[in-house]
Amino acid sequence: MFFLKKSLLSKVILYFILIVFLSLIILIGNRISNFNQEIVYRKKVLENNIRNEVKRNLEVVYSLMEYNFSMGIEKEEFLDFLRILKKDKSYFFAISLDGKSLVSENDEMRNKKIKNLSDIHGFLFIQEMIDLSNKYGEGFVEYKFKEKETKEIYEKVSFVKKFGAWNIIIGTGKLKNEINDILYKNKKILYRHLFIQISLMLITFFGLLILVIFILKKKFIKPILLLKNYLDILAKGDLPSNFKFTDENEIKGMIRSINILTNNLKNTRKFALEVGKGNFKTSVNVFGNKGDLGRALVEMKDSLHRVAKEKEKQEIDEENRNWSIRGLAKFGDILRENNSNMEDLSYIIIKNLIHHMKANQGAFFVINKDDENNIFIELVSAFAYKRRKKLDKNIKLNEGLVGICVVEGKTTYLTELPDDYINITSGLGDAPPNSLLIVPLKLNDEIYGVVEIASFDKFEKFEIDFVEKIGENIASKIANVKINFKTKKLLRESEEKTKEMKRQEEKMRQTLEALQISEKQAHIKEEKLIQILRKTRKNENTLRKKLKELKNIN
Repeated sequence: MFFLKKSLLSKVILYFILIVFLSLIILIGNRISNFNQEIVYRKKVLENNIRNEVKRNLEVVYSLMEYNFSMGIEKEEFLDFLRILKKDKSYFFAISLDGKSLVSENDEMRNKKIKNLSDIHGFLFIQEMIDLSNKYGEGFVEYKFKEKETKEIYEKVSFVKKFGAWNIIIGTGKLKNEINDILYKNKKILYRHLFIQISLMLITFFGLLILVIFILKKKFIKPILLLKNYLDILAKGDLPSNFKFTDENEIKGMIRSINILTNNLKNTRKFALEVGKGNFKTSVNVFGNKGDLGRALVEMKDSLHRVAKEKEKQEIDEENRNWSIRGLAKFGDILRENNSNMEDLSYIIIKNLIHHMKANQGAFFVINKDDENNIFIELVSAFAYKRRKKLDKNIKLNEGLVGICVVEGKTTYLTELPDDYINITSGLGDAPPNSLLIVPLKLNDEIYGVVEIASFDKFEKFEIDFVEKIGENIASKIANVKINFKTKKLLRESEEKTKEMKRQEEKMRQTLEALQISEKQAHIKEEKLIQILRKTRKNENTLRKKLKELKNIN
């Protein structure tokens, strides 16, 4: 946080110091890396020199040994010569193939088994010499040992070579510690050079720093601070006058761009005010109406224009929907509350429909199917300027616009009416309407009637849809009214038939009672006649007997 509160000059200086400091660290690190690589390289060169020197010394002795062998000198004579031979602080040694010391710096080790000798790390270097000689004939072996008196650790490199004729291995070695002395001297020289280079770098760094600070402050920092104050004003939302700067450099180009930006922001403010007023056709040039921001502002204007139109359309659609909903609710109540005869119902419907549509005149027709052989369209009610018209008018199917509407079963909407088709009467006289709407009252593809509405104004689509929608409800109501009318008619006829049947039943009952009385009287008369007949037959038999007796007497 403390660093963020610094001035621009302090920040630039700190950034410059940081960059140069990092560059110095990288450069110094590179120099140190090169220094280390140089030390490693020199160490390898010195080690190779020692190896070459050791090998070269042994090759000389080996050649001498071959010569002595060819001259017939015995092995022991040559080994004695080897014991006294030394070169450049180096000595020579000899080992038998079974690991016995033949020639050594220490005479006490002569003819002793040294095969298992190891260095300070446990490395069996004698065994390694034997293995290398048996496998390759020669080789280098490096090992470390500790001086008994000084306890100092020494590194040594030895070169061994096998002489097969005598079954011995001869070798020589040299200490590597002298390499460290040489490297130490080289390091002192290199460190001195490195110190001089770093000192020159630091002097150059501080000189450049002072020069850069002076140039930055005069040529960049001051105009940048002025530019910052100017941008602070812009950041607050204010639009100051154009910035002036005389020097010819990159800062002037920046200021020129900022002045262009300021002018474009002023145009943007003017553009926003115009768009805010709803003036979507404004010709204000914002960023040349190009570039990302310019195109975005133009697209924003077009989008806002579209949104405004869509919102206006949605408001109109919402108002139209509310109008339709209110109308559906109103006519729903009318259809529920009125179950009277067709003429009263049709008048209430056409009257409220004309008022709701803000039309001028209307008529209500129903299909009359009382006589199946004579189906026609009957005008049952008409309405114009709050005056009820009672017209006795019947229309045949397929006759006129109403008849065609019934036959086709489709809505007819006309804005150019036939001459003398209809006139609307007002306080100013008669005039033809500008639009005529004829809607069939249809339910389940069956037409029950037609409404005809005339108006000086043209009907919108939502108004036509509304009339078609309530047309279904009106058709359903007409069907119910007709069903109720037929039901009442059938009920009256049924009651009259019931009364007639009761009268006939009473008459039949009376007739039956009279028949029953007559039958009873006839039965009594029949009994009497039977009795008379029986007496007559008895008297007849008596007379016959008497006649027979008389005949017998005669």
